[in-house]
Amino acid sequence: MPTDPYPLALLLFDTSDPKRPDDNIWSWTEWQHITGYSLPPYHPHFNTSLPPSAAIPEREHQALISFVEKFRTTDNSNQNAFVMRNISDANQDGRKIWREWVTRHWKKWNLLRLVEKTLKARGADPWTIMAEDNSRVVRN
Repeated sequence: MPTDPYPLALLLFDTSDPKRPDDNIWSWTEWQHITGYSLPPYHPHFNTSLPPSAAIPEREHQALISFVEKFRTTDNSNQNAFVMRNISDANQDGRKIWREWVTRHWKKWNLLRLVEKTLKARGADPWTIMAEDNSRVVRN
């Protein structure tokens, strides 16, 4: 099913808009239950919410925070490239840390299985939904 890459999708799900706190995936109770996190790893207080053994080293954490801050100022049409391409710039360390963190955790969370299970329980699947919409892409 065509969709945004996971590292980009997770950033897009975090609105961090104080006017719309319920739109922030990290505040959803079910998301916290699935992931075990109440804050995204680029939150300034992420490390203080974890045992020291699970914390991200400070230099890496700062690189990750800087990367996400830059992502939020990136034009929508350039966001995929900013997150997914191997660009040599001031954000390359944070970009790499973010993609590796998402890849490592995505497997543990087993979200694809959860989506498939939920769709199946509703008598649907991704291909049927796209066919009904006469589309090859997922829309927001």
